Amino acid sequence: MTPNNALLTDAFSLLRCACSAAKRGRRVAIVANIRHILAALLLAPSLAVGAEVTISNLLESLQRLNQSTESSLSCADQLKKANTLNAANLFFSAGVCFREKRSIDGAFLLLAGQIRSSTDFELFEPREEQDKQMMGTLWGILFYRLGGAGDVSIYRNPDSVRLLFEQLANWKPIISETYDPGWHHKAVPASVRYSEVVETGKEHRRRQLESYSRLIADEGYYAAQRELDEIQARNLRGIDVKSEDGKRSASLMQQMRELEKQIQEKASGGNPRQPNL
Repeated sequence: MTPNNALLTDAFSLLRCACSAAKRGRRVAIVANIRHILAALLLAPSLAVGAEVTISNLLESLQRLNQSTESSLSCADQLKKANTLNAANLFFSAGVCFREKRSIDGAFLLLAGQIRSSTDFELFEPREEQDKQMMGTLWGILFYRLGGAGDVSIYRNPDSVRLLFEQLANWKPIISETYDPGWHHKAVPASVRYSEVVETGKEHRRRQLESYSRLIADEGYYAAQRELDEIQARNLRGIDVKSEDGKRSASLMQQMRELEKQIQEKASGGNPRQPNL
């Protein structure tokens, strides 16, 4: 079987930011399992669009979706199932909506997948070592690939932000004795406890995105972010710090840090918060 190098690129450019919500104690699991992620991407068999989505085949499923014209999958149908889907399937559903250019719905499902993931990490304890590895694989995918905020244009439009936050507030994920987070686990948590952790995650992510929205609404910050994105897009293997792109990247990041400090201080009366996207 020959490696599929195309699978090493992002399934969607909208899902570009790294997730910063990783808990310190589990970052080792992410690093330990990144080799499993890369191996799966390079050697995975071909999947049909619409096949069962699992942690193991999530990234390839998104890649296949992005390349397919399969019409049996609709954003509307994915939204109807949002309360019952696990994290891997929420991420896939986000891809379905992004393919239909429904950026707000896609961003909602993307955020829901992130919150479902973090809740399951905390409350569904893996049963065996292989289950720990599977959970670690999802950590790695979330940290390196699917921790973004969605289409930046959403966060530059107050009405779009309001609609997105309303969807997120109304999302009430449920669990049952048969709920599958993607790995075999020990005891199922109480529904009340699960809902509490979900609500905490939603509030945390909302505060992050409010902060991000303030930054990206600033024309200077937005222009610097776009230029930095363009530099990163043409240097997929990494940026040489001594190159012109490397020097420009450093300058842009310094400019963005200074703008961020000014914007956050203005918004918080001298007590800036970090967006941490």
